[in-house]
Amino acid sequence: MKFFKPETNEQYPWKNPQHPDQDILAPVIAQLPPSSSGQPFGLVGTARVQGENPPPGANENWKGVPMPVEVIQNLGVLSQADFYHELGKSKALLGVGNPAASPSPYDALCLGVPFINPIYSWDHNDPMNKFKWQAQHDLLRALDPPYVYNVRRGDAEGLEAAFKSALENPIESFIPPAMTIGAVRERHRLLVETDWRSKAKEYIEKEFLSRGEAFEYLL
Repeated sequence: MKFFKPETNEQYPWKNPQHPDQDILAPVIAQLPPSSSGQPFGLVGTARVQGENPPPGANENWKGVPMPVEVIQNLGVLSQADFYHELGKSKALLGVGNPAASPSPYDALCLGVPFINPIYSWDHNDPMNKFKWQAQHDLLRALDPPYVYNVRRGDAEGLEAAFKSALENPIESFIPPAMTIGAVRERHRLLVETDWRSKAKEYIEKEFLSRGEAFEYLL
């Protein structure tokens, strides 16, 4: 539950920058079109208060317990299978700033669900330089729509555009190239087969000994 509270999640990205006590999610969601069956667009989440019992009258898994952000419906604590089921039905996965580098965006992409990745810090003099961004998921900031939508914190127009684009451009199951089995095996091969001792000797020679600096080491 704390990830949905701006006061307990410093990286919570969807506050109104002009009015920090106001959230931008409700007005953004209000602008999104309903489904083909006429069902209004909505947000769901899974949350509980760690270490506490559910409030009186609430289901034991916290389902329906109000979220700090009112526009989000709380599904409560889900099993892994139920979580994947709900995720697979979604049109997009929205980041809320934490947890950082969560595996859930990868799960979403595998299930054909794009990820909205909040950017909470950037170089204002070089705003398009992704290397200077700090995001909820730094590794996924390199990807672009229709798979990952990088949206700056507090940017209501950007968030609305990301949602609309995700609705209009659904994706199939997608595994980022660096996360394929082949790519993982290649990294493991390099880790195991590389002569790290010789590389360490080359580094020490270049950075220390060639400059006449003393460097004690054991290889």
